[in-house]
Amino acid sequence: MREGGSRVAVVGYYGHQNTGDDALAATVVGGISKRVPTAEFYVASSPLVMPPGVKVRWRREIRVKIRGVPRVLDQWEKMHCGKLVLGGGSVIHDLFGGDRLRARLREFELLKALGQSLGAMGIALGPLTTEAGRNTARKILQLFDFVAVRDQLSVELAEEIGAPRPVLAFDPAVLLESTPLPDIGGDSYIDGALEFPVLGISVCNFSQYVGRGPEADKRRLGKLVDALRRVRWGDHHLWLFEFNGNQTVGDRPLAEQLLSALGDRVPCDIVPYHPNPWVTLQRIKRCDGMLAMRLHAAIFAYLARIPFVVLSYHQKCLGFAGIAGVPPELVLDSEAFVPNELTPLVDQLIRDELPRGPALPVEEAQDLAERNFLWFGEGQQGD
Repeated sequence: MREGGSRVAVVGYYGHQNTGDDALAATVVGGISKRVPTAEFYVASSPLVMPPGVKVRWRREIRVKIRGVPRVLDQWEKMHCGKLVLGGGSVIHDLFGGDRLRARLREFELLKALGQSLGAMGIALGPLTTEAGRNTARKILQLFDFVAVRDQLSVELAEEIGAPRPVLAFDPAVLLESTPLPDIGGDSYIDGALEFPVLGISVCNFSQYVGRGPEADKRRLGKLVDALRRVRWGDHHLWLFEFNGNQTVGDRPLAEQLLSALGDRVPCDIVPYHPNPWVTLQRIKRCDGMLAMRLHAAIFAYLARIPFVVLSYHQKCLGFAGIAGVPPELVLDSEAFVPNELTPLVDQLIRDELPRGPALPVEEAQDLAERNFLWFGEGQQGD
């Protein structure tokens, strides 16, 4: 590896107060550092919770806002690393149009021309909605020296667009338990005695975040409320998880609407976002089940080994369900479902009467997730 070879730039949708992305950053950095103890990281984000002892430089905070300067500084940091890693998530798609994907291609072409090695770990491909998007994605993947994807759908899409066949791995977040993040004490959701069973719920307003307007999200909420008001709750409580705490696109407003709509039927509590994903995982372990729309709410429930139902809003949810072997009857389309099919599933979920759970044991998923780090090998000091 050239000068700066022990420096690794890790890039993703980080720093937006999203629990899933927080977990990806921590597990990717943690997994690399286990294999390359001398590694120093540049993570293109504001500071995140990381394993103790890793050497991380964060995106510089610019007090005087000058357009374009943060991007230039970010590029400068990446250029002085020996490797760049796309660290998990759905990072190659054209949901927001083709301009962002083309900009990524130009960036990667520059870094490759400067002699940098490019890799991807635990990513998902798509959606790619246009032929131009598919062509751009193919060119991006052809630049990479190593690509590991987290589901079979991504393998198939890579082959469909003529890109090199990637390694099939698993979402790195399932390695969270073996990633040494700082322990905290005094969290009431973890430490408090529970005298009632708990169902966790994680939902999001997806359509309006990708420029489709709020109507689909309003319809989903209406159907969700209708279904949940019919459930025979008994002594159950609901924990409404704020998996994304971002002020602009976060889950708090939707959680508050659910609380308002369901509070007369079942006791509800909004569980706030926490920057340490390990804390969120421990909170989910206190639940007896999970109704998960956000992908990593489902992955955390899987890791916690509690029963869960998926409200799929994106092909990445289907990708996870497929590789984990989640029974198809436990995966509902978040737009097409009807209340009459969700209510009985939730009734079964809270009574622990779902006929079966994921076919893939968590331990095998964790073994698959370790394949994300094949590029670095064991105990590697450099290329």
